[in-house]
Amino acid sequence: MLKCETDGEHITDQFLESPVEVTAPGVVFERCIFKSKDPQHTLLTTGERTQVHDCDFIGDYTYGGRRGIAVNSPGVVITKSRFRDLHHAQDAQCIAGWDNTRDLLIEDCFGEASGENIIFGGADALSEDRQPADIVIRRCTLTKPTYWQSKPSGATVKNCFEIKNARRVSVVDCNFAQSWVDGQTGFCIVLTVRNQDGGNPWACVEDVTFRKCVTRDTISVIQILGVDDTHPSGVMRRIAFERCRFEYREGNGVQMGHGAEGIAFSDCNFWSPNNGKWLAFNGPERPILGLTIRDTDANEGTYGILGDDSSPGQPTLDTYAPDAQFNNVTLWRTQPNNYPYPSGIMVVG
Repeated sequence: MLKCETDGEHITDQFLESPVEVTAPGVVFERCIFKSKDPQHTLLTTGERTQVHDCDFIGDYTYGGRRGIAVNSPGVVITKSRFRDLHHAQDAQCIAGWDNTRDLLIEDCFGEASGENIIFGGADALSEDRQPADIVIRRCTLTKPTYWQSKPSGATVKNCFEIKNARRVSVVDCNFAQSWVDGQTGFCIVLTVRNQDGGNPWACVEDVTFRKCVTRDTISVIQILGVDDTHPSGVMRRIAFERCRFEYREGNGVQMGHGAEGIAFSDCNFWSPNNGKWLAFNGPERPILGLTIRDTDANEGTYGILGDDSSPGQPTLDTYAPDAQFNNVTLWRTQPNNYPYPSGIMVVG
């Protein structure tokens, strides 16, 4: 293991075999190549204010790699870097943070990982004040090459972006592509409150914004779980999607359940050639509160709006999202049906 123990050390144009661990503040990596020596390794574990600029993080084409960067320290900056061939039978990520991940900037990066390309949470923070928070992700592309469907290294594919425990996250101008049914059910963006190991009862997902983002070539788009259904947790609150375009295949545009509060979509477009549902709901024992959708259009699909054990349209909303508000929403109908919708939804076709 290479340990960086000198404050402010600047490492440039180096080939670095994993694992690399930073224990001093302010270390800078520039134009370095991090290569997986063992597919179980994390290539780089950051320290306080670590900076990563124009670097490559490379797993093995056949044997894969476990993780590019573990960001469990504050003030980290990752820019103009590339993550490739990070695939594994267990979870593999480009970037993961779960404890003391604060004031993080990820910008202008390209990432391939079979599990979650980027994830916050997934293991317990040491205390409530060390929850991941104040995170900005800009102009990044997160995808999965289709050759992973042939299972090199036993690759288990999950999603492109996941939050299990974080506050104040901004995702802007990002592209997400390729998510299929494998280790999960094919959702591209997964927001699920998780007190992962039972030691974080304060775990939550709060104040998250996706702005001008695009998804392509994915089975389904967004999965939302408002509270942990296994351990005690906080509640998901204030999640916004603004000016996003969601392209997907035959699955669901959005699946929501278990009491999330304040989910908002504005100026968004959902497009699918054959989607099953635009809005899907589960967990009626905890209805979704404060759902608002405005200035948005979508394919109606087979069922439009449907929850478990309910009828499509307004009956589903009455059970699963009783105070939902729709304004200037257009549903494009591709097959005959006559589902009842609230007045803010106009059906065309």
